[in-house]
Amino acid sequence: MSGLLGSLTAKFDDLRTALNLPSPGKFEELHRKAQFVFTTHHMFDGLKVDIGKGMSPTFQVNHAFHLGSQAQPNSYTFGAVVAEDAQNMMHGMIETDGSLTGRMSYGLTKALTAKANIQFSTEQDQAMLQAEADYAGRDYAANLKVVNPSPVDATGIVVASYLQSVTPKLALGVEAVLQRPIPGIEDAGMSFAARYTLPRFHLDALPAMSPQDIVPEQPTADPVLTATYQSAGALHLTYVHPVSSKVELASEAQMVVTPRGREGVGAIAAKYEFRQSTFRTQIDTNGRVSSVLEQRMGPMAFLLAGEIDHVKGAARFGFGLHMEI
Repeated sequence: MSGLLGSLTAKFDDLRTALNLPSPGKFEELHRKAQFVFTTHHMFDGLKVDIGKGMSPTFQVNHAFHLGSQAQPNSYTFGAVVAEDAQNMMHGMIETDGSLTGRMSYGLTKALTAKANIQFSTEQDQAMLQAEADYAGRDYAANLKVVNPSPVDATGIVVASYLQSVTPKLALGVEAVLQRPIPGIEDAGMSFAARYTLPRFHLDALPAMSPQDIVPEQPTADPVLTATYQSAGALHLTYVHPVSSKVELASEAQMVVTPRGREGVGAIAAKYEFRQSTFRTQIDTNGRVSSVLEQRMGPMAFLLAGEIDHVKGAARFGFGLHMEI
């Protein structure tokens, strides 16, 4: 029996090797390509200054100031990073309000990584502990994390996810969440995901405007369509379309179905890479228009950010400086 099982396992491994399926990445990073295009994760207001200094090839300290923001109080953050490689690192931050955050990642094997996140705060019930195991297979990825586990009363949150490349273009995944915040109260949910890579888009030569034709630089990445659906009724769609090696377009739709009705929001964005700068712009169906410009000058980078909400008649702007010394 064991010999038959071993033979079937070997044949299955040979079949997977012959298919030569790509690594699908992580479940939680399915929409990351779109996030790099949209301004949502780059937008800020007020004055933001980041100063980093490398003390050694593996050790760096960072000072961050954020002043004049409409969304959060003035703050100063001191951080330190020790990183040997992508798998092995430690990162700690302390803020002016006394909150402390720490992250650690350690590679147990080339494919298996153990992670831990710890957060302490001066506010009551704001402490957090998260332990995580991340496994990256040849054509699949699995992740298991527990948040604030308590063996005494069996409370906490458990999240398990799996993402598998089915074909060279298609990856499918599933995520399960079990929550038990206090004894006697439990909640569970499922999420399903699909990512499809479309054929690469090629530009044709532009009409001649001089004795020589102008040929734009071809895109270096494929268009990607990603969808995630939560059992609670939330659907998230993103599409990233590289137009050329310097220009990317992205669209996003988020819909939630509840007993009270349906709610949704859509957005489109563009990112342009100049020689020493990056420009992002975005508009959504709620009437918000935002743009972020990053200008790099050697070890420094200047950032300008702005957002106008045409529905509420509100606006916010930000100026940032990032410096490596």
